[in-house]
Amino acid sequence: MANISKRIPILAYALLLLLAASAFGEKVTDLKQNGAVNDFANVIDSSSRQRLEQTAASLLKVNRAAIVVATVKSLDGSDIDSYASTLFKQWRIGPKKNDQGVLILLAVKERKYRVEVGYGLEPILPDGKVGGFGRQMAPLLKQKQYGPALLQLSTQMGEVIAGPGKVSQAASSPVVHPAPSPTLAQSVDPWLRVIVGVVLVCLFILPVLAIVRSILMHTRYKDSKWIQMLPEFRANLSGGNWSGNSYDSSDSSSGGYSSSDSSSSSSDSGGSSGGGGASGDY
Repeated sequence: MANISKRIPILAYALLLLLAASAFGEKVTDLKQNGAVNDFANVIDSSSRQRLEQTAASLLKVNRAAIVVATVKSLDGSDIDSYASTLFKQWRIGPKKNDQGVLILLAVKERKYRVEVGYGLEPILPDGKVGGFGRQMAPLLKQKQYGPALLQLSTQMGEVIAGPGKVSQAASSPVVHPAPSPTLAQSVDPWLRVIVGVVLVCLFILPVLAIVRSILMHTRYKDSKWIQMLPEFRANLSGGNWSGNSYDSSDSSSGGYSSSDSSSSSSDSGGSSGGGGASGDY
C-alpha cells in the first residue's frame, strides 16, 4: 500500500507533463508529410480536403508542380516565416528538376498563415500576387472556415500555374470510380448460353446414357442365358449327374460367366528550397 501511495504522485506528474506537451505546438522537426494535405490541427473539413487533394494531384500530373497544405495548432514559439521555410526544406516540396513547389502553412493559435514558393514558380507567383491571394482568403479564416479558405488560395495559385479555369474544373469534378466489368455469364448472349448448354449435354450426358444402356442390355443378355440353361439343368438333375455335393464342371462352364467376361466388364467403368512567398495574419 505504501508503494502505491508513492507512485501516485509520479503518475500524476507524468500526466501533467503529457497534458502540457499537448498544449504546446508541434515541433517542425517532428512533422512528417503525408500527401498533399497535412491537417495536424484537424481544422479542414472532409469535402475541402478531397478537393484540395484533387487540385494538387492535377497540378502534379499535368504541370509537374506541387502544392502542399499544412495546418498546425501552434508554432512552438517560432515565427511563421522560419517555421515555413524549415518545413519547406525538410519536406523537399516540388520536383527537384524544376523546383516548382508551394507550401501553404496555417497556424491556428497564432492566427497566422504563410505561403512559401519555390524558385521555379517565383516568376509567375511573385510575393505581391501571393500576398493578394492571402488577403482574399482572410475573411474566411476569421469565420473559421479553414477548409474553404485554403481551397480558395490553392485554386487561385493553381490557376496561375495551369491556366484559368483548369484547376477549378478539376477540383469541382467528382471522383469517378470505374464501373465493374461484367462477368462472363452477364456478357454472353442468352441464346448462346442455350446453345452451349445443348452442346455440353451432347458431349457429356449422352455418352453416359449410352454406357448405362449398354450395361443394362448386357445384363439382360446374361439373364436370358441363365433362363435358357434352366431346362438342361433340370434334365441333369433328373438324370443323376450329381456326384456327391458337387456340380459337374462341364455344365458350369457351358452356362456361367467366365473370368474374361468379368474382367472386361470391370474395365469399362474410367525538392527543394523555398525562394519567396508571403505571410499574413487574420
